[in-house]
Amino acid sequence: MDCHPERYPDPTLGEANREAQIKRVDEHADEQVKDDLFRIGTEIARRRARFTSDPIRHLYVQEGRSWEAIREPRVLGPVMRRLESAGVCAPTEEFKLSIWASNNRRPIRVWRSLIHEDA
Repeated sequence: MDCHPERYPDPTLGEANREAQIKRVDEHADEQVKDDLFRIGTEIARRRARFTSDPIRHLYVQEGRSWEAIREPRVLGPVMRRLESAGVCAPTEEFKLSIWASNNRRPIRVWRSLIHEDA
């Protein structure tokens, strides 16, 4: 095992790769799906002071849509960025385990609403 950090790749490459992947997902995701998820995310931010992307997906499915039919299932990443850019929410340093089996209970970011009704 190589224990020499100077031989590790530049850590900024990981950040750049993540940003490139989010951009790629955004470019390939269906515009109507993104708009619907943005609308739902805004509704959730009005009602909850803190939230994850899980309830956005949950309400999307409750509206009678199929998550499995989405061409780009990673679309919530760009949608959350769009919500942040629009001043709807801001990222926190907190993470919670996702409720969705397809996410393998991985940690997902908790977001702070900037438009919560009690704000």
